[in-house]
Amino acid sequence: MFPGIVDIAVVGGGPAGLVAAATAAGFGAGVLLIDENQALGGQLTKQIHKFFGSRGHWAGVRGYKIAARLVEAVQAAGIQVMTDAVAYGIFPDKVLGIATPKGSVSVAAKAIILATGANEKALAFPGWTLPGVMTAGAAQTLANIYRVLPGKRILMVGAGNVGLIVSYQLLQGGAEVVAVVEAQPHIGGYEVHAAKIKSLGVPVLTSHTILKAVGRESVEGAVIAALSSGLPVPGSEKMLEVDTICLAVGLTPAYELAAMAGCRLHFSREAGGWVPEYDATLETGVPGVFVAGDASGVEEASTAMEEGKLAAVAAAKYLGLIAPAAATGRIEAITAGLAELRGRNFSINHKKNDRVWQKIGGRGPKVIVECLEGIPCNPCETACPRGAIKVGRPITNIPAVDLDKCNGCGRCVAACPGQACFVVNLDYAEDTAAISLPWEMLPWPEQGQIVKMVDREGREVCTGRVLRVTNPSANDRTAVVTVAVPKEMAPSARRLARQRQVVEVG
Repeated sequence: MFPGIVDIAVVGGGPAGLVAAATAAGFGAGVLLIDENQALGGQLTKQIHKFFGSRGHWAGVRGYKIAARLVEAVQAAGIQVMTDAVAYGIFPDKVLGIATPKGSVSVAAKAIILATGANEKALAFPGWTLPGVMTAGAAQTLANIYRVLPGKRILMVGAGNVGLIVSYQLLQGGAEVVAVVEAQPHIGGYEVHAAKIKSLGVPVLTSHTILKAVGRESVEGAVIAALSSGLPVPGSEKMLEVDTICLAVGLTPAYELAAMAGCRLHFSREAGGWVPEYDATLETGVPGVFVAGDASGVEEASTAMEEGKLAAVAAAKYLGLIAPAAATGRIEAITAGLAELRGRNFSINHKKNDRVWQKIGGRGPKVIVECLEGIPCNPCETACPRGAIKVGRPITNIPAVDLDKCNGCGRCVAACPGQACFVVNLDYAEDTAAISLPWEMLPWPEQGQIVKMVDREGREVCTGRVLRVTNPSANDRTAVVTVAVPKEMAPSARRLARQRQVVEVG
């Protein structure tokens, strides 16, 4: 049985809601956490990639492990939890209507935090109702929760972070991602995410779109075309043989409960659609009703967790559970952290980084960091035991390497969520260099194996011999593979080709 009235009701058990509930309980609030799924964790439960950010944002930890730790914090706080429960309405006096398998219940709350997340957008085109057309999130759920690949040959529509990350995870599962098409003239996601799939042979086609899905009873192909001024270019149509089409065309905030509570809404293209109006503490125009996470505007999970913390502090202040001065200090600190997470420094310049190669010859193994787009992330800095890598503040700075301090230990190679760190030893042998790089695909290469090496765009540049493969537990399933390559090809060789393309052991 659940009480008829609680201090704070948190709707949504994803990253924002979990952090909000645990934070609010820390102020002594009686908290009820409500989620429509059978288990808490939200989207984190199917995110198998390592997170960006700092240690405080779980950087370098895989999403599903973050979910487990946040759920443990909620359980340790003794928070009352309702799963498999749908909050279907907010009525006067902050009364929540909640549907459960055993019937409907009503709970009155002194404050409400809406962490309802977002819904995936769809895209209509001829054939879009065929079996085999699905959202990227559905494909991710099938692959990472139920361990079932949605298809063998996949077209991804959309090159934001969701499209790029899910494409990589489908490749890890053994699928063939035939292409990623993006209507905009540039990718919307992080360059390091795009680099991972391009180096595995997946073309990322900007200024392209899908025209139609082809098939009788299910998807058998897709017709794509180039775009100019938003319109298909005549004669650019191309038929792709695929059995699955994944749509990663954006998310829209789940604003319905906020609207029922009486919150004013406004449309924001940047935020993903209709969102409730709120102040600097995430309180809406309805006193005691707060929003957090994607419900307040679509962003990253790291941001959602910080917003959950912010909404909880503000709700505790609203209820008088924390002194105003103390609350103000906490709010200012969280707000500053959010500003840092939201920063992004667009400064991709491969030529600038290539000049580093001129400095490492004759100095033994040294790290090269090809994170050339400033994103909120610093695990390379925190992983280095010698302080050779500096990101500093804000964490959107481009990493700088002190070659005098670097001894090529390679800890940063496995730690980097974007797989942008490489250790290069141009002095391995007279005509041979050794490159240590990250690898997360199955099967792993074996010592002595002759492998194809590719550049940033997935083009074969040379072959190499695997010298060793290391995977200590600290790497969390990211192997570090060291390969001997011709010295003159070291600046171009960036990744092993997928093992299906590996040459036999010589």
